[in-house]
Amino acid sequence: METKIRIGIIGTGSIADDQHAPAISNIKNAELVAVLSRDEKKGKSFLKKHLSRNGTVHTSLKSFSSDSNIDLVIICSPDKLHYTQALACLKSKKHVLIEKPFSTKIRDGIKLEKLANKNKLILKTGFHLRHHNGHSKLYDEIVNKKVLGKLRHIRILWAFHMKNNTNWRAKQEVGKWWSLSAIGAH
Repeated sequence: METKIRIGIIGTGSIADDQHAPAISNIKNAELVAVLSRDEKKGKSFLKKHLSRNGTVHTSLKSFSSDSNIDLVIICSPDKLHYTQALACLKSKKHVLIEKPFSTKIRDGIKLEKLANKNKLILKTGFHLRHHNGHSKLYDEIVNKKVLGKLRHIRILWAFHMKNNTNWRAKQEVGKWWSLSAIGAH
């Protein structure tokens, strides 16, 4: 019998709900087993939507990070929480995938990387657009094939629709720098 990677998700917001949880269900050797949510009701609703069986809802980082049923953690929480959550999970010997930005401070990112290396753990951030087929094709057409001639300048506008613009990103203390740290990471 094939061993499955047991995944826990931190956060129940749109990126976890619309992207990560559905993606996990499409990976045959992975399964969602737990969620960390500040709101137990939201956590239960999240697991009910994405699991065919029971999973564990945690409302504290301590219980989540010490859950021996989790092999890999996906952090989908507000940016300012990434470091603390990743640190706790790495200390508990869990592999970690962090949504962008990796951390809000360079020194925190370095500490996380050192701890992951020391414990021989995987620590990554999700750059889903880095190897996007459309980007590769565009690069090939413009740069390699010189379809437009010699490239002198390029300007790209990247935008997206937020189905819920009343979330944490809109709060004053986050909104000041969110576009640079989160969107700029793309």
